[in-house]
Amino acid sequence: MRRWMRLAAKLYPRGWRERYSEEFDGLIDDYRPSWRELADVMLGAVKMQIRMGRGYLNIVAAMAVVGAIVAGVVAFRAPRKYVSAALVNMAPRDIEPFEHMLLSRTFLTSLISSDKLRLYPATIRSYTMDDAVGGMRRDLVITRVETQTGNGATAPALSIAFAYPDRTKARAVVAVISSEAVNMSSVIDSERNLWWRELWPHDPPPVPGHQARILSPATVVGKPIGPNWPAFLAVGTGAGLLLGVLVAFAVRRPKRMLLLAGFGLGGAALAIPVGFLIPDAYTSTATVRLVPPVFPERPSGTVLAESMATIFARARQETFSPSSLAKIVQDPQLDLYERDRAKEPLTEVVGRMRSRDLAARDLGSATGPAQGIAISFTYPDRYKAQRVVNMLVAVLVNGCVEQQRAAVAGLKPGDELVELTERHMDAQLEVLDPASVPQIPIGPNRMIFAAGGMSLGLLAGALFARREAALKLLTA
Repeated sequence: MRRWMRLAAKLYPRGWRERYSEEFDGLIDDYRPSWRELADVMLGAVKMQIRMGRGYLNIVAAMAVVGAIVAGVVAFRAPRKYVSAALVNMAPRDIEPFEHMLLSRTFLTSLISSDKLRLYPATIRSYTMDDAVGGMRRDLVITRVETQTGNGATAPALSIAFAYPDRTKARAVVAVISSEAVNMSSVIDSERNLWWRELWPHDPPPVPGHQARILSPATVVGKPIGPNWPAFLAVGTGAGLLLGVLVAFAVRRPKRMLLLAGFGLGGAALAIPVGFLIPDAYTSTATVRLVPPVFPERPSGTVLAESMATIFARARQETFSPSSLAKIVQDPQLDLYERDRAKEPLTEVVGRMRSRDLAARDLGSATGPAQGIAISFTYPDRYKAQRVVNMLVAVLVNGCVEQQRAAVAGLKPGDELVELTERHMDAQLEVLDPASVPQIPIGPNRMIFAAGGMSLGLLAGALFARREAALKLLTA
């Protein structure tokens, strides 16, 4: 312990060591120091270094170095990810539906929970399946590309890439997705030929490039990707600098630091209960996809596709109209916004529902109108949120079906459009993801409440300290 005490004494400024080192050595030779006394000696050295001015910068620099070292250790221990990629040639009409299906919650959940894959086990244990699905959506990259054919023309294709810590599983996921693309295209082609022969005596016309095939099978890059070392080091160094400034300030101005800490903790203590007074909010989401007609290459198929786009837009507008939402709000089984409806007109309640709690996001299409819609609703009761989304999906689907029937009601029996509609070979709505039951609330973010309260408390503490300093100057 005496040796550690002498080493700790070397942390003091040179002037102090030249003046008191002999006395200090004689003092520690007379008795056996304890760990507590060693800590006192080290703390005294830090205080003296900071009070001498230059030591302030030394402490800040030292903390920055420590922060960078810690960040480097964290980055070194972070899991590496291996990227597997494949290239699949697909017909233009198949690419968009396949993209929507591939990123759907239903399909990704089936992959994650597959007995052969069992992806993201730590995320599922600590959080929920929806968090694992979100992680897979970040790791899965789907890109449309153009490939060269034998005659010099180009054909559309999908580049599928997936990053995962296990290289074997990364490759297996990409292989499953590639096979699913080929299988889906094969099923569409078989059903198309079968239904065509039921309606017309001759063979269906060939569709160039309709048959999907794997141009490049799933491969794994030898070297793993990540982590981003510059980003880790930058964050660690910045955090170390901030901590060093706080430590130096606390040593040089201990009373003022205690004052700021008290105000900050007091602000957080006041803000946290406010956050708990706000009820939790849960969001349920469903996705509905617009499936194209079976025979878009015929004039009748083109007519069906165009009419369905118009029908879908009209049904979407009707589903989210104030009158439709008012029926849902007043449904006896739901009884939404009971307190608000007791104090405000129903029109205001419905308007706030549309602007604040209800969201409808169109599924993008690079070639035309929206190819579907994702419907979300946020409410304090998770089960009511799910039922509202289910009702909206039902209204949307039923509205499209009724308008489709009305569109061919005036045509003669045996008409091609009537035959296609009766056999459900026209454009259809498919529920890609049913309404989810949210497990984790999306808000309120009580950490933000605590951080905001602490920030306001620190600001109040700084103003109070300046006021005290000004009063001392005036009364001096």
